[in-house]
Amino acid sequence: MGIDRDFYHFASGIDAAQLGAAIGANEITGPSNLVVTDIASFDGLGPAMLGYQGDTEAIRQARVTGAVIVTTAAGAAVFDKSNSCLVVDSPKIGFARAAAIVAKPREDGLQTTGISPTAIIAAGTKIHPAATIMAGMR
Repeated sequence: MGIDRDFYHFASGIDAAQLGAAIGANEITGPSNLVVTDIASFDGLGPAMLGYQGDTEAIRQARVTGAVIVTTAAGAAVFDKSNSCLVVDSPKIGFARAAAIVAKPREDGLQTTGISPTAIIAAGTKIHPAATIMAGMR
């Protein structure tokens, strides 16, 4: 899992075709109906995950299947055809746009920093102001 759902709401049901249209992809190769269920770095990319890669040498060595990958036209030509490739001029920028669509900060009133009232903190513990201590932690 790449996205911590304690901190982000992950949109459900967004497929490669929708993401490609939203980020202005020049082309979509492979199955456009793959639904994104997580985000990962290229090294951890697996089925139904969103990632990016523009380095064709790294792509040649990859064994990625069933993923949604933001890449260049040259990259799309090399990836396994089971992947959905969103072809853009700049994969990093395209990925940032796509990630912002599928993963958004929580809007349910829960803080993403702070200490849960159910956390058990030892007396004298020093806690950084930007730290997060979730419910049930000891």
